[in-house]
Amino acid sequence: MSKNPQAKRLAQSFDISYSEALGVIRDESELAEELADHENTSIRAAMEKLAADYPMVRARAAQDGVSFRTALDRIRDEQARQRRFGDAAASFPTVEQLLRKALVGACDDLTDEPVHRDGEDDLEVHGLHFDEVDLPDHVDDIEIDVVTPDLDTMIWDEAEELEGETYVGTVKVRAEVSFSGFMHRGDTYAHEGEITVIVPDWNERTSQVSLHRQVILEFNATVIPGAESVELEFVSAMTDEFPPDPHSIGV
Repeated sequence: MSKNPQAKRLAQSFDISYSEALGVIRDESELAEELADHENTSIRAAMEKLAADYPMVRARAAQDGVSFRTALDRIRDEQARQRRFGDAAASFPTVEQLLRKALVGACDDLTDEPVHRDGEDDLEVHGLHFDEVDLPDHVDDIEIDVVTPDLDTMIWDEAEELEGETYVGTVKVRAEVSFSGFMHRGDTYAHEGEITVIVPDWNERTSQVSLHRQVILEFNATVIPGAESVELEFVSAMTDEFPPDPHSIGV
């Protein structure tokens, strides 16, 4: 019976017995078929790719004091585990993807929240920190109606990576915010370009009005990609331009 030429070359190249080399070729043939199908290539090309690992296998065999075939089995098992882990990691969304999704919900949660501002006679209206946003003094009881974030402007500034692949930092995003509030009915005509009247006769003296601002929202963020977990805590709003930031995310 003539010898298998592939096994013969393998035995000669790595100084192993023909029977061991033949077992390697037979074991590798099935793997080569899977590789060829996955990479849309020929069986021959797949076998050549697998054969590129053989010098590493020989070194591993000498290191572990085992046969060439045993060392090959160990390396192939390790490679298979790495592929599985890689596929699992690839299935997890990235920190940026999780933040984009979470920001939509976080902005929705701001709806109906009162806005912080200094009141008259040293009184203070408690609410979200919008002190750096220019809001009119003649509109009272300002609340947020709608927040529409521009997710393409998101900036993620990672402060620290904790144990267990937990990331903490701050995230900023530009957004359009619609506010509602109340003002004296007689004052609405003088501020027509600044406000929009929603309910002219809220009561005998007051109208309900709305106004809009382009702002930058900042949140503290804790992200665990593997658990697809994001916690966002609103920090403040401002109207300044974004500073240059190397973490700016472009889509």
